[in-house]
Amino acid sequence: MIHLNMTATQLSKYKFKNRISHIVSQVAREILKKNLRKIIKKQNSKNAMNIKRAAGTNS
Repeated sequence: MIHLNMTATQLSKYKFKNRISHIVSQVAREILKKNLRKIIKKQNSKNAMNIKRAAGTNS
């Protein structure tokens, strides 16, 4: 919580903590996005292989 009577150092610590947690959550989100993209790509290529196999074309 931000109080009106916080000192400047307390306030800067609070902002710093907030910024760090924000950065961490952004990094985590990016990693998740990348991993999801990789998983989706893998899944899509598997699906494509299965479709080709089912169609009887092997290329």
